[in-house]
Amino acid sequence: MASPSDAVPRVDLHRHAEAYARLDTALAKREARSPRNWSGWAEDVAAAPAGLPRLEMLGAARGVASLSSTDSRRGDEIYAQPDGFVETVEQNLADAADAGAIYVEVRFGGGTLLTHPELVALFREAESRVRGRHADFYAEPLIVAHWPDHPNAEAVFKACLRAAGDGLAGVDFSRSPMSRSWIGAPRIAGLGASLTLGSGLPAMLESSQTYTWNQRSGYRVSAGWDMRSMRVAMPTSWSESLRRS
Repeated sequence: MASPSDAVPRVDLHRHAEAYARLDTALAKREARSPRNWSGWAEDVAAAPAGLPRLEMLGAARGVASLSSTDSRRGDEIYAQPDGFVETVEQNLADAADAGAIYVEVRFGGGTLLTHPELVALFREAESRVRGRHADFYAEPLIVAHWPDHPNAEAVFKACLRAAGDGLAGVDFSRSPMSRSWIGAPRIAGLGASLTLGSGLPAMLESSQTYTWNQRSGYRVSAGWDMRSMRVAMPTSWSESLRRS
């Protein structure tokens, strides 16, 4: 029996690229085979310490050496090509649309914009293919910016500012505090800005209150496990009600 919730349009504001799993699914369809079993990778992610170590596992290149049965290139080499990237993103968006989503925001790792400077145009090609089957579906790309001490931090951030003119929707900062030179720059460039807060509770939640440019906070629901953080994340009346329940 269908649930009333099945008829409710879905919106996913924090969808990860999950590039290699999506690429594997796309290649499996092309090659008329079953996709590989990613349960071992999922178990490794779940076993990683909560917080940033677990988030970083999502972008780890697991099992990329043999994703294709007909293509001798490594999975990361296929993904680095424009057609491979489009096919991977199309699979991601199609999965969301097939599940009932009408809008999603996909987060790509910072390095993706360095290997694919034309990322927004490629993303739009993938979106248009999915919209050919789901006319009411829309999607936007975001970049997870590296933290200031990363070797590619400045290059990624500058690439994000350049991509703003192509239609990049926003930048997600996965660690704070950010470099002072970055504060306010996304808004000036017309980019949305968000913080991935749940990965470093409770300190990140508290420090985030000083970032007035922040428009959205990812993983804030994680605050439910820490009452100190709950008091920052939402009004006291809400946090106390949730604690009692």
